Amino acid sequence: MDSLPYVFGLFVLLAAALAALGVWSRRRLWIKLMGVLAAVLFIPVAYASMIGLLSRPKPVDLEWAQTRLPEATVLGATIEQGRGIYLWLKLDDVVEPRAYVLPWDMALAQQLQNAMREAEENGTGLRMRLPFENSLDMREPKFYALPQPALPPKDVARLEWLQRRVAPDVLGRVSWEALVDILLLLLVAVVWLTLVPARAARRRPPAR
Repeated sequence: MDSLPYVFGLFVLLAAALAALGVWSRRRLWIKLMGVLAAVLFIPVAYASMIGLLSRPKPVDLEWAQTRLPEATVLGATIEQGRGIYLWLKLDDVVEPRAYVLPWDMALAQQLQNAMREAEENGTGLRMRLPFENSLDMREPKFYALPQPALPPKDVARLEWLQRRVAPDVLGRVSWEALVDILLLLLVAVVWLTLVPARAARRRPPAR
């Protein structure tokens, strides 16, 4: 999309060149006017066509600049039976995601569904091998789910790991001032519970 202004500028220059050739040619006046009018109308038509193409998925066969890309991240996919496999891909060297369409293939669609299901179960992402290369080698799946991240140790080792991880976090969030305040409150509570029963016993009236 960043190259769109440059492509449109090239179209404008070509249209201007055609209009100049029509004006300076040895033709009748009405033919020259028709040539200039056609060049002028060519500019908005070309612009509207390019804008319309931006919202449509690009066939993978027409992606010539990224033919040797080893892998891409699949952000989304839609399978239209008999029509095509529509993909929303994040290329490793490109900032914005791009929309592509694969020709319809039943085996490839089933492979994509299985990989999407596995990625959802694992809570991971989905990757695509050689997205722009027409290879008949199906020994490696074209779509695959990323493996789950390594889990922490289990049982006793896991408990120790959690204690080492959680305890510093909790202590790090409690300031020394808060600890001092808590200790002072506990000390006041102990003194109060110790002195109040003694005073109550001294003020008790004598039995009759």
